[in-house]
Amino acid sequence: MSIFSIGSDPEFMIGNGDELKSAIDFLPSKENSIKNCGNEFYYDNMLAEIAIKPSFSKKETIENFEKSLRFLAKKVYPNKIGICSAAYFPWEEINCNQAKIASCNPEYSAYSLSVVRPSIELIEQKEDHYQFKTNLRTCGGHIHLGSEILENGLAKINVVRMMDLFIAIPFLFFDLQNSKLRRSCYGLAGTHRVPSQKGRLEYRTLSNCWLRSPEYVELIYDLCDFVLDFVKKENHKKFWSFDESFDGEDVSKAHFCHGYDSKSLEECINNCDLEKAEKFMLIVENFLDKDLLIRIFRLMKKDVADFYESWNL
Repeated sequence: MSIFSIGSDPEFMIGNGDELKSAIDFLPSKENSIKNCGNEFYYDNMLAEIAIKPSFSKKETIENFEKSLRFLAKKVYPNKIGICSAAYFPWEEINCNQAKIASCNPEYSAYSLSVVRPSIELIEQKEDHYQFKTNLRTCGGHIHLGSEILENGLAKINVVRMMDLFIAIPFLFFDLQNSKLRRSCYGLAGTHRVPSQKGRLEYRTLSNCWLRSPEYVELIYDLCDFVLDFVKKENHKKFWSFDESFDGEDVSKAHFCHGYDSKSLEECINNCDLEKAEKFMLIVENFLDKDLLIRIFRLMKKDVADFYESWNL
């Protein structure tokens, strides 16, 4: 068990039946966000976003998520928020500059150790921001962690890599709706941001699929706990090593993956390749706690939960 905090900034699409609507019509900007129970609500481009405050226990995590989801659901009623990785919005909804602006804060790869740029086919760079070129929009379910182990830069990179292996790989089997389409834009393997606060990490690979029900959120909580403890005990060294004597310009060449094919893992996640994921699951099964494995496989066999029923929205 690790001592850590967990929060999130999930994005949701708003719709009425099959008709998607811009969140700009329902929520204020991030600068003028609505605050409720310590959580913040605002639009991000055409999506509804919640900044869910950090929690320090599984019980508190579920309570915070439930309160924030209920508040947002009431805010957009009679429309609904939905779990969806990516979708094309009607062009008539893209009717202002705010609907075109994409995130401009840089994100980094835990493998190349460099900035990850959005596809120029989908997003173009302006002077002070990125802008969407198409009507495709994607929903992230970024995980925000706080832990003493994350105060170490090298450990932070290894936490991201282990989150790819032990979280992103299993969740490929749960995120089947347009997840590959999302990763043509955002959510590549190993993508993360490093907040200014000490000991913090934003893991950006997952979509909002893990907010489908409390059961999924509880699983994410316990998998994060496992990964942080795994790296704290230096078990990641069974997969990765670092050459401290390296003095070249490309620092990524000082990192060696000897426990699996890291390039193949990146391709597996980026392409949502379930055949490759099944092979990586064999590695996961050798290291993950039995209880967590049982829960993962049980959810794989379970019918997809209804989002509104699961959270009693």
